Amino acid sequence: MNRNQKIIVAVLTAVILAILGNILFGNKSGKLPDKQEGKNIKYLLALEAENKDHELWISTYGRVITSLETDLSAEVGGRLLAGNVSLRPGTSFQKGDLLFKVFSDDFKYQIKAKRSNFIQLIAGTLPDLQVDLPNSLSKWNSFYESINVNRDLPPLPEVNDSKELTYLASRNVLTEYYNIKSDEERLTKYEVRAPFAGSILSVSAVQGATVNPGTPIIRVIKTGEVEVESPVSVENARRIKHGTKVKLYTREGRHFSDGKVIRISETVNPNTQSVMAYLSVDEKNKNEMYAGQYYDIEIAAGSTASSIVVPRRALISNRTVHIIKDSSLVQSEVDVVFSDDDSSVIRGVENGALIVIEPVEFIGKQTTVAPIFAR
Repeated sequence: MNRNQKIIVAVLTAVILAILGNILFGNKSGKLPDKQEGKNIKYLLALEAENKDHELWISTYGRVITSLETDLSAEVGGRLLAGNVSLRPGTSFQKGDLLFKVFSDDFKYQIKAKRSNFIQLIAGTLPDLQVDLPNSLSKWNSFYESINVNRDLPPLPEVNDSKELTYLASRNVLTEYYNIKSDEERLTKYEVRAPFAGSILSVSAVQGATVNPGTPIIRVIKTGEVEVESPVSVENARRIKHGTKVKLYTREGRHFSDGKVIRISETVNPNTQSVMAYLSVDEKNKNEMYAGQYYDIEIAAGSTASSIVVPRRALISNRTVHIIKDSSLVQSEVDVVFSDDDSSVIRGVENGALIVIEPVEFIGKQTTVAPIFAR
C-alpha cells in the first residue's frame, strides 16, 4: 500500500469513528424524544331527554291453561271396558259421550234378584193392607203393577198417614225399597260419560285392566274454555285490577288478541317472588289457542305525565343515570316512576340532557366523552 492510500484509509476511519461516537454519546440524557400527547375520546350510546306523557304497560309473558282440567276415575271396581270414545291422548269427545265403563253384568243380575224379592214382599203385603188400611190399597196396588225387574223401581206412593208409615216400616217395605234404589244409583257409576265437550290429555289405564274404586283412568280438559296465567312482580301487581286491559302477542311479535284481567292471586310464589294474574282473551281467538302455549303479554298499568322512558340498563343502583355534560360524565339522581323487565320511566332530567343508555365502565379524567344516538 503506497503513502496516498494509507492517508485515504486513515481519513475514512476517522470519519466513521466520529459518526459512531456521535450516535453513542451525543444524547447524554438517554431519553427518547417526547411524543405529542393527545386526549382519548370515548363514544357512548345516548338519547336526548324529552319529557312527555306516557302510557304504562307491564311487559311479561303468559302460558295458556284450561279453565277446567280434571281426572276421571273409576268409582267402582272391576274390569275396564271401552266406551264410545278411543282412550288415547288427543281424542276429542262431546258432552254425554260414553268414555269408558266397568264390567257390570253380575251386579245387574243381583239387582234384578232384589227386585224380584221386593215384588214378592209387596204381593204378600197387599192382602193385609186391604184389611188394615183399605183406603191405601188402590195406590199400593198400582205401585205393585208398575214394578218391572228390568227397570228401576218407580217412585213410592205418597204416605200421609203415620199409621200407614208404621205399617210399611214394620214389614221392611221401605228398607228394601231404599236398598234397591241405592244399588240402582250405584249401577250408574259403572258407566262414565263426558261431563263436557273436550279432549283427553293422558290415559292411566288400558282396556281390560282390573281397576279399583278411585283408580284414575283418564285426564281430560274442556275445550274452548282457556285462560292465560301470567307472572307479575309484586310492585306491578298493585297497578292492575279486575278488568284491566291486556294485549297478547305471539313469540314472533304479531298481535294475537286483546283481553282483560279476570282475577289476581293473593299469594306470592316463593321461588319467583311474583304474583300470578289470570287473563281472558277474545272469544274469537280461543279456538286457536292450545294448553301450554306461551305468549308475550302487555298489561295496561295507567299513565304518567312529564316523564322519560329509558332502557333499564341505563339506571345505576335504580336511582341515578349518567349524563353527558361538557364532554364529561356526571351522575344525576332521578325518580323512577315505573319499571318492567326491559325499561324504566323516570323523572328529574331536564329536556335536552344527554342520558347514557348503556352500562359505563371506568373512564379516566383525560378521556373526552361523546354521544352516539341510537336509531
